[in-house]
This record gives sequence, C-alpha cells and structure tokens, in this order.
Amino acid sequence: MNILLLYLLFLLPSLQLADSPLNLTQSEQKTYLDWVEANGGYKHPNVEISSGPDPAWTIRGLFATDFMKQGERIITIPPNLLLCRPEFFDLVSALNYELSLEQSSFWWPYLSVMLRSQLDLPYVWSDDERDLFTGLYPGHLLMTAAHDMCDNIDFEDSTNVLALQLVGTRSAGNNDFICLIPVLESLNHAQQGFENTFMEGNDIVGFSVYTTNEVAADQQLFYSYGDDSFSRLFHDYGFFSQYPRLWRFEDSYGNEINFKVFKEGEDFDFDFDPNDVPYQKSIIYVQQEVRNHLDTVLALDPFGYTQKSEAINPKRYLTALEFRQEYINAFQLASDRLDKLGKEEKTDQKNHSLCSKAKCDKEKVYFEWVQANGGYKNPKVEISTGPDPEWTVRGLFALSPLSSGETIFWLPPHLSLCSPTFCDLVEKLIHEISLKDSSFFWPYLSLSEDNDIDLPYVWTDEERNLLSGLYPASLLMNTASEMCDNIDISDSTSARALQLVGTRTAGNTDFVCLIPLFESLNHAPHGYENTVMGGYDKVGFSIHATNEIAADQQLFYFYGDGSFSRLFHDYGFFSQYPRLWRFEDSAGNEIKFKIYKEGEVFGFDFNPDDVPYQNSTSYMQQEVKNHLDNVLATEPVGYSLKSQTINPKRFLTALSFRQEYINAFQMAFDRLDQLVEEGKVDEKNQSLSSDVLCDKEDVCLARVKAG
Repeated sequence: MNILLLYLLFLLPSLQLADSPLNLTQSEQKTYLDWVEANGGYKHPNVEISSGPDPAWTIRGLFATDFMKQGERIITIPPNLLLCRPEFFDLVSALNYELSLEQSSFWWPYLSVMLRSQLDLPYVWSDDERDLFTGLYPGHLLMTAAHDMCDNIDFEDSTNVLALQLVGTRSAGNNDFICLIPVLESLNHAQQGFENTFMEGNDIVGFSVYTTNEVAADQQLFYSYGDDSFSRLFHDYGFFSQYPRLWRFEDSYGNEINFKVFKEGEDFDFDFDPNDVPYQKSIIYVQQEVRNHLDTVLALDPFGYTQKSEAINPKRYLTALEFRQEYINAFQLASDRLDKLGKEEKTDQKNHSLCSKAKCDKEKVYFEWVQANGGYKNPKVEISTGPDPEWTVRGLFALSPLSSGETIFWLPPHLSLCSPTFCDLVEKLIHEISLKDSSFFWPYLSLSEDNDIDLPYVWTDEERNLLSGLYPASLLMNTASEMCDNIDISDSTSARALQLVGTRTAGNTDFVCLIPLFESLNHAPHGYENTVMGGYDKVGFSIHATNEIAADQQLFYFYGDGSFSRLFHDYGFFSQYPRLWRFEDSAGNEIKFKIYKEGEVFGFDFNPDDVPYQNSTSYMQQEVKNHLDNVLATEPVGYSLKSQTINPKRFLTALSFRQEYINAFQMAFDRLDQLVEEGKVDEKNQSLSSDVLCDKEDVCLARVKAG
C-alpha cells in the first residue's frame, strides 16, 4: 500500500496555481451537482462552492450561506458514485481507463471537473528539478519519483501523469480500499483542531460529511487532511499549508523532532514539543538540533540555484525556491526563539545543591551533556541533601510540586551504556574509563569518580569472614571472581568498574545498562517509593512520579524488595525502615519478617508474604531464637583478635552490620516472646509495640544506637 494511503486524502488547490480546479461557472457547477443528486447524492442547501465573501481569499471552497448547527449533514455520496479499488495503483489504472472513455464514462460530470485541475506535484518533476529540495526533510519523501509510487504506469503519457496526481490528491482509503469521492474535493484543509467538519463511511455504504460545531453564515467549512507537516502537505497536495504549520526534521541521532509555528497578525509563536516527547523537553537540546539542521540546509544549497539548468521548468524552479525559503524561514524563526528561551532558562536556573564547587561544576557539565544529547531532567528537581539538616545523603528533591505521572528524567538509548550481560558491561565500562575525557560518557563517568564504593565482594577473604554466620552466607561471602571470573580486581579501575555496574544498572535477561541520572534516586522499600521507571535499551529509559510530590520532598525509587543483607551486599548501604530480614529455619525453609519504626517505637510483621508455616507465633519464636543463638555462638575471631591486614574502615563496617543484624533478631525474639506470654500463639501480628513492650524495646534501641 502506498504511503499516501495512510491518510484520508483530499485536495486543497495549490496556492501557486492561478486557476483553481473548482473555478466552475454557475452552469457547470449546476450540471455537476445535478448529476450527484440525480444518482442519490446530497448537498446541504445552505452550502455553496465559492471563494466566499472575503475578497482577499481567492481559493474556492465550501462556504455556509446561512447558520448551520453542530452535527448537520453537509454532503452524502452513495457507494454507486464512488470509484474504488483495493490498491492505489489499481485506482490510477481505473481512472486512466475512465478518462479514456470521455463522455461515455458514467463519471464524466465528475471527471470533466477534475480535468480542469492544474496539478504539478514534486513526484512528477524531473530528477534535476527534485534535486532543488536537497537537504530538506524528509528527503525520502521530497525526492520520491512517480515510478517509485507506481512502477507499472507509463509516465510518458500525460493522462497517466494526471491520473496519478488526481488519485494522490483526491482519494480516501485504508488498508482495504481507496476511493475517489465526488464533491468532497471542495473542502479545503485545516490543521487538526481548526477544522469544523468530519467524515464517516466506507466503500460499501458511501461517505458523509458533518459539521463538528456551529458554523456561521459566510464561514468556510474545512476538513483536516491529517495533522501533517508542511513538507508532506506540499508533497501530497501541492500547497503551502496555512498556520499553524507543523515542521519535522531528524536530530543527529536519527530521532524525529516536531515543532509547530503559529501566526497571529505579524506575531509568531511556537510549540517545541507538540507530541509531548520526553527528549524534546530540553530547550537546550532542541535549540542545538534546530541550529544544526538549519546549518546543514544552508550548507547544501543545491547546484541548480546558482547554475540554473535550462532543463528545469521555470515555474517549478520558482516553486522549489519559494518552498525552500519557507523552510529556511521557519527554522530561522525557531532558532531565534530557542536562543532566547535558552538564555532565559540558564538565567532562571538556581542551584540549591550542597556540594563543593568542584562537584557542582562537574554536575553542571553532566546535566548539560545529558540535555545536549537529547536527555531531559525536570527543572523542578535538584540533586541535594534537601532542607532537613539531619539528612546528609545527597538525593533527588522536588523544588516545587510535581504531579502524578510527571516525567522526572528521560534518557534516549544512545546515552545509556548497555551490554547483553553483566560481565560484558563491566569490560565495556573498564574500556570507557580508560579513555578518560576522550570517552563520550566522560561527563557521566567523571562524576562517578567522586562516589566512594567498597562492597563486600571486593574485600579480602579475611575481611568477608567478619560476616560469617549471617544470612545468606552464599551472598555475603560472595567474591568478585565468582561474579566475573575474567575481571582482575587487583586493578583498581577494574574493581571500581565492577562495583559501578553492580550498583547503578538496570536490566533483564536480555540486557543490562548503566543509565545516567538514575543514580541520584535513593532507595525506598516497596510501597514507600514515589517514582517508577519505564523503558528498555532500544528506546531509552524514563522516570515518572507515581503520585503527587510536594516541594522539598525527596524522590525515591524502589531498588527491589531486598532484604537488609542483600541491599548491603549489592549497594553498600544500611536500608531505611521498614527493614526486611531473612534467615533459614532448622528445616532449610526461608523465613522473612519486617521491622517498622515510627519515632522511637518499633513494629513487626512476622509473616509479610502470608506463608502458612509462619502463622505460628511459637514456631517463629523458636526459629528466631535458634538463629540468634547460632549467630552469637559464631562470632568471628577477627573481632577479638583484630588482624593488622584487615582494613580498619571495613572492620568498622562489618562490625556495624553485624550489630544491626543481632539487634534486629533480638528485638524480633523479644516481641515474639511477648506474644507467646500474652497467649497470641497463632496470630499474625503487624501492630506497633504495646506500651509494656516499649520498655523492653528501649533496651534494644539502646543497643542499636550504641552499635
């Protein structure tokens, strides 16, 4: 199916043609419309084909002679008046045949009107003439030749050439049919939102046109041929569309960019993201890409403009010259406005981040790199420690309220560093780090240099042994060589790359990616997060707010409902409350429980996954006690006889982690013991602690603080 069939196609006479195809005498118009009505067609008596009351408007169209209500039927064309075929080129052949019959054709009253058309669309021009559009977008469309559309048509025959253009400009269809529809060519085009008619029907029942709203006397009726670009409307119909005008082009990465230009009087306005595309939200990015495209167009001034060939039709030369000038003017206007907006955006940007000048300078370069390459960071968020002086961890905070569903970040695919496997990505990252500022990703990588990462799997065996006896042993005792046996972690760059991939990636079984900006989102347990991520390696990634977020509120992302131990192993932090703990009972079943904290009060959920064998409080009490006793009995020798080969910082980290672990299980046992004493042997308890238990928990809390 030809690309023209993706749209409902109707003719608007070319603004370059002095003689409109609808310039009929009253007698000719009456003959035409009488034929339509005699064969079951209908035209509302309050509409006429004319150029209307405004002398400045010279294009004939359909005008209301009196007031019309919303939903009034304007035109009906029954199926017997339609000339339809299943394919575009079939309809061209059928029309060519009917034209050859002249007055013997049933459709002659309609065909005789169409024969008055002076169509001259770019696809019937010569190669030299189409070359005048070199560099303009979309090149594959503007440079399309007639034989690319219908290779079985002899275009040396002028009737064939006319038939092709008539079908291209006057047909409506879909994947099942394409039809020429009498009378409907009298409706001129308006961009979507500015039309006042709509059409319904098909090749079986015919077509009807109705008003979409009230229409005043002397007002013209318009139909939308599709909210299409200035270039496509020119290619498909031969006219320069009215404002608002939609322009399209490709950025340097092959993404299609759209913008609209509006005009009121002598003033122009712009919509630089009419389709709400995330990568167009960055003014700096759109500014740069519009400028790049404009520079390319200006640098590719076709040879034909300076050395005009005698083989180029003078009228086509002027049309191409005028089209090119309209194109350049639109992009120049857009570039000028974007330059102004870019300066305003930079002037209005405030930085509340608590960071050193060196780090803030790196972040500035980082954000500019993201935006310049099609990424987007919502201007209503910042990376800082937020307004609470007690919160010292940098994260993402809202500067002003955010709506549910609002885009926070968007990263196009070329800004993510992806590989099919974890270890492949580690190797790729090692290579990029070795390139330093020659790497495309350096603004991202240089900022990550400031992050202090030291995860248990890069510790020595002796240091990891400080975590022995804790659950899960298979995780906490895991080594870097077991994760990627081809990585030499004795090399500091390799060790760092392994940990960066481990802490900053998203992926699935098909890909794993390092994604800029996302590392600024801190973790929250499931149900406490307020953002969600979407996307994959081929289309890019985005983060959206899951609910309304107030000014000064931190944005959190859910890293996975991992246990306290897993989050420590994978990311190196002690997670906030609620904390999930896991261990194995004496039969090898995995047990889970959660600890909540509200102020100085702790609460417990001893069966968060509603597992039947965890419903028994006495069973839970016994298994928690057994596990706690085992942990206390297997205190590593390194704590009492500290080795000189153990890194002091790692020693303190392991000691703190072990103490958090013991405190959690001690508090859980105390609570379960309390429940058993109260006789709540088989009840699931998710409530906050009783006043009696709070006294016991004060002792446990003191241990936590001491640890």
